Amino acid sequence: MAIFMINTCLCCAHALRERAEASHSSTGVAGTSLTGNGVTGNGKRGGVFSGSAAAVQFSPHAGSHPSSGSKGDLFVDHNTHLWFCRGGTAWVKLA
Repeated sequence: MAIFMINTCLCCAHALRERAEASHSSTGVAGTSLTGNGVTGNGKRGGVFSGSAAAVQFSPHAGSHPSSGSKGDLFVDHNTHLWFCRGGTAWVKLA
């Protein structure tokens, strides 16, 4: 199976497809954007994850959850509380 990286050209915003090699000791896929989503997935499920330590890890933020967000946003605050956004300013503490 071929592995490809999609990068966005900063000068013209066109997607550039580049071949990537599998990693045996570091990050397998990384995405960065100055103005949008770092990584996006579309399909029957947008993303399916597994890992030997955890399927997903959220890095705690230095502060509390944002004052507003988008429906479906997940956020971990400085107290390691997990928050879910129902849209706008409606945040629900999950853990």
